[in-house]
Amino acid sequence: MTDIPVSTGGAVAPGQVSFLNACLPPLTAGAYSLNWSQSVTGVGSTPPPPYTGDQPFIVSGPRFTLPGSTVQSVYPPAGKSGTFGDSLAHVVLSRATLPWERQPAPWLALLLVGNGDIPDGLDTTTVTELLTPAQGVVVPAIALDDLLPGEADSRCNSVELDAKLFAGLAPTADELPYLCHGREVAVDNKVEAAASADGRYAVVIGNRVVPAKLAVDTAFTALLVSLEGHMDHLPAYGGDGTTPVAPPQVANADRVRLCVLASWSFTASASAGSFSGLMKNLSRPGGIDMLQYPHDAQVGEPLAQKALDIGFVPLVHNTRSGEQTTSWYRGPLAPCPTNPAAVEPALFSDALLRYDPGTGLFDTSY
Repeated sequence: MTDIPVSTGGAVAPGQVSFLNACLPPLTAGAYSLNWSQSVTGVGSTPPPPYTGDQPFIVSGPRFTLPGSTVQSVYPPAGKSGTFGDSLAHVVLSRATLPWERQPAPWLALLLVGNGDIPDGLDTTTVTELLTPAQGVVVPAIALDDLLPGEADSRCNSVELDAKLFAGLAPTADELPYLCHGREVAVDNKVEAAASADGRYAVVIGNRVVPAKLAVDTAFTALLVSLEGHMDHLPAYGGDGTTPVAPPQVANADRVRLCVLASWSFTASASAGSFSGLMKNLSRPGGIDMLQYPHDAQVGEPLAQKALDIGFVPLVHNTRSGEQTTSWYRGPLAPCPTNPAAVEPALFSDALLRYDPGTGLFDTSY
């Protein structure tokens, strides 16, 4: 494993990365007013009235949809299969300030669901339909009167999750700041079209790992959702400090409706376990299948069974005398303990052949 060079201050050099707690915008999205007053003094016994004025303005930004160029990259890769066990899904956004531009800050979360969790898939609706309450459905608490001109009729993607599933998947308010961060990299050697102008990106991380030990290939979907209007719907940890507890409005509901800003699917392949679990099993002969020749659980011959379990492979052996036989071979990455000190140096490779008179087979490993 290669260590990532981390910048500890100053300019980020090529090949380095700087991690930032947050990339805060100068102003968050919302309505503002610029007020001013000018007074003139020293021009007479009765000063003229002050000149005052105000100018309302709105800071807008992505809210119910994202421009296509906003998603820089995702992991696990979209549409791919692999052993992603113990991985946290995450998305890299080219707009570095995006997760902190609205309330709650950050207002984005990444939820990992199985395909069975969203049987109806995503739905395309208007923003008005997204925010309109329905029986048994919790919707974002955003008033229609607070929408900007044109937002009500704009279209967005949404999903309705089972309320209990949402309570178990959604992060708590206290967890949100730890699930988003900024990164800064040098863009000198980057392809111009693929790099942000200042080399800063936002990263949103999911809070649910891909299961490490899957018996069959399993499809998952990652949903980048908006939590605007859902702050009061997020779970909180109960008295034991480990079990998420849903607020009453979610606990008494059937479903929770969310605005989906981006989504992608991938397949986690069946695997024997996590990397750490596999490594811990190395000390037990036959503990893992990764370094074994594929074979049935019961070969029938005890000696052959043991040899296969600890990583031996039967191979065709052409002897120096020209005869052909079958011999055992095991590579250096053996899935069981070995004792290299037991093998003395040799001048010729043939001196390291081991013959088993019980089976009549050579061991050619050394």
